[in-house]
Amino acid sequence: MDKRKLGNLTVSEIGMGCMGFSHGYGEIRKNIAANQPFIELVSDMAKRKNATNAQISLAWMLHKYPHVVPIPGSKNKERILENLGACNIKLTDEEFAELENALAGLTVYGHRRDVNMGSEYMD
Repeated sequence: MDKRKLGNLTVSEIGMGCMGFSHGYGEIRKNIAANQPFIELVSDMAKRKNATNAQISLAWMLHKYPHVVPIPGSKNKERILENLGACNIKLTDEEFAELENALAGLTVYGHRRDVNMGSEYMD
């Protein structure tokens, strides 16, 4: 995992990428369709846990990286409250392993543009 220092903090890129971006609308549509298995995986777990996809994604991250504090961005009050609700979603070790195993078998299509954008501000 690529780690960088930001002041006194060590930051690293983590997460479950669900949507790929590429040049051209046609490519974006293809990538969204090709990445649908990620959405289905998270949606299935969300239904079983009576949670939202965002809450499952955050719960997965909190289980995988217990010493990391996620900072999901939103200006929408409902999304902020939804994200905060992730702290009430606990994945069992079996559920976490199920997600990890399924994720390992999936391919992410597309790429994020400007992945290193802003890195010049990190030491």
